[in-house]
Amino acid sequence: MRFFVSACNLSNQEASRTAQEQDVAEAKRLIEQHMPGGFDLDVVVRALGPLYTDPAQLLIQQLRRIGIRGTLRTMESAAGFAAYARGDFHFIGG
Repeated sequence: MRFFVSACNLSNQEASRTAQEQDVAEAKRLIEQHMPGGFDLDVVVRALGPLYTDPAQLLIQQLRRIGIRGTLRTMESAAGFAAYARGDFHFIGG
């Protein structure tokens, strides 16, 4: 399972919810139903400082609330683009 989400596209998705609409209990229930015990997820961003790492860390904190264990991986740009091309990631932010 691999995901790539551009920040500018997130707000354009029909399924996107505002912070006021988030249903953490329902998300936890769905994760537990389909992936008992949750699952691990690598979140890969390029090592370009807080512009990339801060949102990734926030995402990881939010995912933990519903049973998804995220690990932040940073890569220099050239290594990051090579990993993206190989599909060596679960989730890429950028």
